[in-house]
Amino acid sequence: VQMGFKKLTVNDAIITVAGVNRHEHCEHKGKVVSEESMVEDILLMKRYNFNAVRCSHYPNHHRFYDLCDELGLYVVDEANIETHGFQSVGLPCAYLANKSEWQGAYLDRMVRMVERTKNHSSIILWSLGNEAGAGAAHQAMYKWTKTRDPSRPIQYESCSRLMNSPVTDVVAPMYAPVSVVSEWAKDKSETRPVILCEYQHAMGNSNGGLKEYWEAFRTIKGLQGGFIWDWVDQGLLTQTEDGTKYWAYGGDFGDYPNDEQFCINGLVWPDRTPHPGMEE
Repeated sequence: VQMGFKKLTVNDAIITVAGVNRHEHCEHKGKVVSEESMVEDILLMKRYNFNAVRCSHYPNHHRFYDLCDELGLYVVDEANIETHGFQSVGLPCAYLANKSEWQGAYLDRMVRMVERTKNHSSIILWSLGNEAGAGAAHQAMYKWTKTRDPSRPIQYESCSRLMNSPVTDVVAPMYAPVSVVSEWAKDKSETRPVILCEYQHAMGNSNGGLKEYWEAFRTIKGLQGGFIWDWVDQGLLTQTEDGTKYWAYGGDFGDYPNDEQFCINGLVWPDRTPHPGMEE
């Protein structure tokens, strides 16, 4: 994997990332996923022309990487760090990242991820985490990783539009419109490729605009694709007292607080039946 002027290449070929974000999820066992489920996900992704998966937002089960190596998917392996909840109490996302006593905890999560999966050929990018701002801890993570594994670039969304950012090799925005990412890719002062870490939020009647994104991906130098949010609706199969089966989520178990339907934003139902948007 190499970086050049406005390009990421694999085996000397410029790639276009047709990616999707994937949470580990089983409709029966929640976050406990079987190898059969992993294989089903990978094969279904490939059947619908995906070539890449982002492990959102944590390192996945170790067998998933073996299967991606074998069956052929590019992987973004992501550190288990997310702190944007601090915004709800009036603090910045990077609140902990700028506290010296937390730097070791941040770095430890990056080190353990890299050391565990560094020998997997499917991994083309490391990620410092998700929506955690940008602070001193991220700079330490980036520096350590580039020293330990100079063979792979690093992506991180939270400050990717800062010119000469000290923590990302890729401009990796979330949900930026086609016009905006096209402008960034054409900016002659920006040397990095643009790959959206999240776009096309698949909740409800969604996923319009793929045609416009892909016209841009295919024609604009430096704009190299992205990862749709996200793969699977995270509902749990349950039933009513009369035996009617349904997928439960967000409050259906009497849980409060909850995220309502915000875990139901996949391209496939919990049983992996594709939504209509998958056809496009």
